[in-house]
This record gives sequence, structure tokens and C-alpha cells, in this order.
Amino acid sequence: MRRVLVALTFIVGSASATITILAACGSTFTPSQPDASNVSFYGTQCSTGGFGKAHTWHLYYTDGHETAAFQVSAAGTCNNSAQTPCYPGFDTPVW
Repeated sequence: MRRVLVALTFIVGSASATITILAACGSTFTPSQPDASNVSFYGTQCSTGGFGKAHTWHLYYTDGHETAAFQVSAAGTCNNSAQTPCYPGFDTPVW
């Protein structure tokens, strides 16, 4: 029973390490962080039709698959009675 448990632990650990290495070393994205090169704004600030911000990424996977123009967006809000627009912030993506 002990041998089976040791073997199973080794197999699970090895598989986990392989998946972690593939995810960390192979898959990438451009640009490397949110910046002016991949941002777009939509709508009219503080209007009834809504407004917001989007970032577009190009994803490269370890198996050779690519996803071009993967867009992440979020709506903006208007703060206080002065109708001050507030846009969402985006963090640098991680795998």
C-alpha cells in the first residue's frame, strides 16, 4: 500500500510540475501590460447609453494556438452630482 501511495504522489507531483512549467514558460501575451497601445474607449461619458474602456490582447499558447484581438472591457460610472466619469482599471494579466 505504501508503494502505491508513493507512486501516486510521484505521478501527481510530476504532472503538476509539467503543467506549471508549460503554463509559465510557453504561453505569452502582447502587450506585456495595459498601456496606450491596447486601450480603447467607447460611448459618451456620463450618458444614458453607457461608456467604458477596453483593452485588447494577443494571446499565444504553448500548443501553437493564437487568439488575436482578445478584448476585455468594463463599463465606466459617473461619480457624484458633478457627473465626473470614472473608468475601470486593468491589472497586468497573469497565467
